Amino acid sequence: MNIFNDEKNKWPSNGLENLDYCPVCGSSQYDILYDKLTDRVFFCAPGEWTFVKCNGCHAVFLNPRPNIETIHLAYENYYTHKEEKVKLSINASEKSSISFKSKLRNGYLNSTYNVDYSPSYKIGKLIVNNILGTGFIRHLPSKLGILADIGCGNGDYLRFIQKLGWEGWGVDLDINAITYAKSTGLNVRQSGLPNTGLPTDKFDYVTLNQVIEHIHDPHSALKEIYRILKPGGIVLIATPNLESFTHKRFQSNWIQLDPPRHLILYTYKILNNLLLQEEFTNIQPKRSAFLAPWSYKGSQKLADIDMNNDLVIRKISNVFYDIICLILSFHSENIVVTAQKPK
Repeated sequence: MNIFNDEKNKWPSNGLENLDYCPVCGSSQYDILYDKLTDRVFFCAPGEWTFVKCNGCHAVFLNPRPNIETIHLAYENYYTHKEEKVKLSINASEKSSISFKSKLRNGYLNSTYNVDYSPSYKIGKLIVNNILGTGFIRHLPSKLGILADIGCGNGDYLRFIQKLGWEGWGVDLDINAITYAKSTGLNVRQSGLPNTGLPTDKFDYVTLNQVIEHIHDPHSALKEIYRILKPGGIVLIATPNLESFTHKRFQSNWIQLDPPRHLILYTYKILNNLLLQEEFTNIQPKRSAFLAPWSYKGSQKLADIDMNNDLVIRKISNVFYDIICLILSFHSENIVVTAQKPK
């Protein structure tokens, strides 16, 4: 059901832009992939939306899409408005209930960054590095430095990496999130790509976690990232994967389509070519965090498929998609890559 079907809840007609070309490769040839989509995730963006697929590079992009002046209307209920979500300490009464995976994570952090998270398993470094992946800390190197988090939201991640010894900077367009982040003492500012206002050749590491899919012009965005990185600096990009098995299973009900906030969706190959065009080198795919069960369950709900009464099927589905993330990373829920600015 379209909950935005009355005139007052349509997107402002002067706030839309029609694209005659693919914003990734410039091809003028594309076909409709999904249409008549609405905001079924945060229920705050009016209008119906169409995703088209480029016949050249095969990127999928919203067309028409909100312009720069009105895109903020899509974020009025967005999760970055909320206060701190990640707990950085655990009291004694909670230690017995912490998950096995969290104990492994703590063991990895203690070994790699000389911190003291508890409870922990000492085998965490081995397990996390070789089996679970380190998506929760965005594949940070063990050598400390200066990090910029683009799209930092309320600053959860910056607070976390600063406890590990990194110097953290952040930018975000959301004034509510930035106001909260500043109140906790973080070095953040209200800005975004492609005009961050950050200093040139400053950062050892830049993270774009679930950001690039929100950006109108990915080429200008990557040029800005290149500018602010030190020579030899690393950018990490994480973004929804068009080739994920969850997308293939649920298609137009894939929760990570998320119109009209997600403007462009990628595959590993598309993102790799984009980074090469902007002169990045040493492009490496990384293991994705385990988001597949969340995405599967959310997509299942959008498709109106009720498996909640069948615990066995639900558990099998979750385990299956975790295995996909672990073994077949090119079909996992998210693309995760690092790339380097040449030295």
